[in-house]
Amino acid sequence: MPKITSIEGRIIYNSRGSKTVEVDIISENKFLGRVCAPSGASVGKYEAVSFPNEKPEESLRILNENSQKFIGLESSDLKTVHETLRSVDQSSNYSKMGGALAFAVTIASMESASKSSDMPLFQMLSSESSFKFPFPLGNILGKKRIPILLMDEVMKEGGHQN
Repeated sequence: MPKITSIEGRIIYNSRGSKTVEVDIISENKFLGRVCAPSGASVGKYEAVSFPNEKPEESLRILNENSQKFIGLESSDLKTVHETLRSVDQSSNYSKMGGALAFAVTIASMESASKSSDMPLFQMLSSESSFKFPFPLGNILGKKRIPILLMDEVMKEGGHQN
């Protein structure tokens, strides 16, 4: 399987104008996986910390300081990529490196692996041999419409596939 030959990050702005990070992982010097990290407008109490001290620059600094730990890893080996992330940040909620960076590194690695295997990412991530159409979902927004809810957003399943 392809090995990671390069990992780089940069600061970008998301659709709300907030700073976040984008990570590029290249395997075998030619297969680019690029992922923009979500920065989370709404955060639950059990979610990972997006960025240490709410600063994407801190996440980027930590990535740069630890980039050599990822060089030579198989880009498709999620377990080893995750173990390497955890060797950098052993906290329960990614408070040292940021969960957004951990997400971006993981998915960029898998995207690079899927390109090197000439396989769509969804197939690379699934152990299923047959695929079905997803169920459509819709958002119901706002507590005002359903006053008994303790949240602002609900996902509604659109139907069943037979």
